[in-house]
This record gives sequence, C-alpha cells and structure tokens, in this order.
Amino acid sequence: MKKFLIIIAVFGIIYVPCLFLNFLPLTIEFSELELSEKKVLDSGDVFNPFANIEMTEGKCIAYVIYSWDDMQSDLNLLEGKALYSNDEIVLNELKNLTFQYTATDMTTVNSFFYIFSDGILKFKSGIILEKNKVGFQNSDFGWIENNELLNTFRKFKRCWMPVILL
Repeated sequence: MKKFLIIIAVFGIIYVPCLFLNFLPLTIEFSELELSEKKVLDSGDVFNPFANIEMTEGKCIAYVIYSWDDMQSDLNLLEGKALYSNDEIVLNELKNLTFQYTATDMTTVNSFFYIFSDGILKFKSGIILEKNKVGFQNSDFGWIENNELLNTFRKFKRCWMPVILL
C-alpha cells in the first residue's frame, strides 16, 4: 500500500505541473488516413472538405493538437495543447463551414487537426491559427482558409488526458 501511495504521489508531482505548463498531453499518432477522392479546384473556389464525413455524436470526434512553437507565440489563441469535441452541435457547425481555395501553400505548419468517425481517421491537416490567417494546409488541397474556424475551435474542450492515441 505504501508503494502505491508513493507511485501516485510521484505521478501527481510530475503530471500536474506538466499538464498546466502545456507539456502534456503527449500525442502518439498511428492511424492512417482513409483515402478520399481528390477534387480539382481553381483559385477562389469555395468548398467543404468535411462534406462526406458523418459527424454524429458518439461516432465522431475532432482534435486540435497545438504545437509547442505555436503555443509560445504571442498569437496563441487557444487554451491548452490539445482540444477536442464530440459535441454534435459543434461538429455540425464545423461541417457547415466552407473554405476558400487559394492555390497556394503555407510555410511550416506544426499544429494539426484530426477528425475520426467510427474510429477511422477521416481528415488530417496542418492548421494555422493566427489573428488574420486561419485555415488548413495539407497535400490534398494546399492552403484553404476560413476565419470562422477559430470561433468554432473556441467551443472545443481542453483534453486533460496525459496521452492521446491518434
């Protein structure tokens, strides 16, 4: 019993400061993205990358994993390193957003966004969350933007788990 209490105390002493200093949660990614049909887009086209993803409560969960670099910037706009939502209202708000295709690419993207439906990774993209630049960057469509995305992400909840398996 004494060993158990010591282990719990040591875990608490390490875990709590790491969590509040945003070193945690650790994210481990092992899911492969389900292949989807690529769309041919022209600059200025408006489209919805989530149109074919079923986003019902209990079946779908979305994560924003904020990088350490982005968290240290003066433009840190979200609370916590990892945010999630499985709330159907928030997910449907996300699903109803449309994005403008810019026919460009952004530079280094360190933060990521994931959507899982029925335990399958349906969408993965780099994400930029800055005051005047909010959108996704990935190999399928380059840079797409929508400034309302940040308002939706502010409705996500902070993840308090020490490890997230993606």
